[in-house]
Amino acid sequence: MKTQFLIINTLIAFAIQLNTGLGQNKIVDVNIDFQNALLTSSYRAGATHTQYSIDSWENVQANINAKLLLDSSCYYQNQHIMGWGADDPWPDSTVTNSENWYWQSLDNRINLIRETKGVAVITLCACPTWMHTPSMNGQTDWNAIGSKAPTPVHYDDFAHLCAVVARRYPDVLYFQVWNELKGFYKTSGNRWDYENYTRMYNMVYDSLKAVNPKISVGGPYVVMDSWSTNAISNPSNLQGVYGTIDQRALDVIKYWLQNKKGADFITVDGGNDNKDGIWITDGFQASQKFSDVINWIRQQPGGESLPVWWAEWYAWTGASGSKDSDLINAIMADGMVKTITAGYSNIMIWQPQGDAQGLSFPMGLWTDTNNIGGGQPTLYYYTQKGLRDFFSNGAKIYKTSSSPDNIISVMASDKAIVVINHLNEQVKVYIHGMAQPLSLNPYDVRFLSGNFDLATSIENNIKAGHFFVYPNPFTDHLNIEIRQINPELMNIDFYNLVGVKVLSKEYNCNSNQMISISVNTRDIVKGTYLLDVHNHANLFNTVIIKN
Repeated sequence: MKTQFLIINTLIAFAIQLNTGLGQNKIVDVNIDFQNALLTSSYRAGATHTQYSIDSWENVQANINAKLLLDSSCYYQNQHIMGWGADDPWPDSTVTNSENWYWQSLDNRINLIRETKGVAVITLCACPTWMHTPSMNGQTDWNAIGSKAPTPVHYDDFAHLCAVVARRYPDVLYFQVWNELKGFYKTSGNRWDYENYTRMYNMVYDSLKAVNPKISVGGPYVVMDSWSTNAISNPSNLQGVYGTIDQRALDVIKYWLQNKKGADFITVDGGNDNKDGIWITDGFQASQKFSDVINWIRQQPGGESLPVWWAEWYAWTGASGSKDSDLINAIMADGMVKTITAGYSNIMIWQPQGDAQGLSFPMGLWTDTNNIGGGQPTLYYYTQKGLRDFFSNGAKIYKTSSSPDNIISVMASDKAIVVINHLNEQVKVYIHGMAQPLSLNPYDVRFLSGNFDLATSIENNIKAGHFFVYPNPFTDHLNIEIRQINPELMNIDFYNLVGVKVLSKEYNCNSNQMISISVNTRDIVKGTYLLDVHNHANLFNTVIIKN
């Protein structure tokens, strides 16, 4: 009955639209066609660890908090073999026994991924200094990791290093070869040196498959640069409201597709911004770039069906460079909707650990764990967790439409709906077939889940700011306040660090204004827990500590 219920245009919604002038809020009408699946999602949520990410020297409690958040929001976790949090594993070429190389920092990161139940991805970059500057054998030039690649005479040495890495971590089955073609640029031709990159890629591919044929290998990990104008040296025909994609990036992919020995996925990276720093639209509209790139790849020989990963995914706010957390979260959510519905298989944000406010590139999943009280969820944590929970691989994504355009974004699966407000003002949303409207706050990101057949209000979720837990840390009692929620049965669950439910309570909530609950916690031991509060929807969770 869900299909019929949501497709039928209700007279209530139509009548209200005729009277849009009576209220001050903008009104948007939404249709969800549950008879017409747009695609089956292949999306997996991911993140790339960088210089600082839940490291052992940081605040212990903040690290515990952050690990819970990482576990619950990411499927893939990526780590480079050198740089971005990992030491030079092989600084001296004369030390041929790999057991005597420097593995501790990389071991620590892989162990973090294992501990937080992530699926590990290793990016095979950078390379020991002696592979590009032999005179510095035994030294590490950290300033070169962003600009130097192995010289051709050392491609076999680099391939050997990659094989050693694969043997050391036999549970890691996903490898990206190099990063953004660093060091592979031909200044004489003003283009990427895709021939030498592909030559090195093929040697690495062979070395990894020799270790384990089940290993998945991908490239070319090229930046999808775009410009605000087509009056550039290498414009392509791939253009959109954001600008013009650089032909040189497309040439890399075309050559690699035709000359690689093999591949299990394609990797690209970049953001919705332009390389010249000029914005010709806002951050919401510019994210169309993510869709355009994969659509172009699907038209290339060899690119028709390979899974496509976006290795470093950035959705920036636009010309203002705003640091407003609500706006950042909304633009990232909208960008993710466009990227997921375009068909990407792995979307990894860069640097999940934010600063004290959670800002990163542009926002992480948790706040700085170097600070006391750090490791707290950001707004984007809740967005990525919702996307992971309701729109991941295997979920049916259905066709949606909204009118007028460019006010909200909507994505619907067989598990949930996400609605995103693009405006810095309240918006009222009428989803056809629902008896009550949804009121969105400025830049609101709202997940709706549950039984859509019920002719009840769809505003049945809790958003940040409507949920209060105190004291935290707590001892024998934990108080929970929930504002603006529909009356119904409420479930409160406590999970320990290994995911075991240690306490579960049910409460009949008879108020639709403010609910105050006191939970007796005497019977649970001291420690860190994930608190999950939900009715028929997955509503809210946060990290709590018992002293």
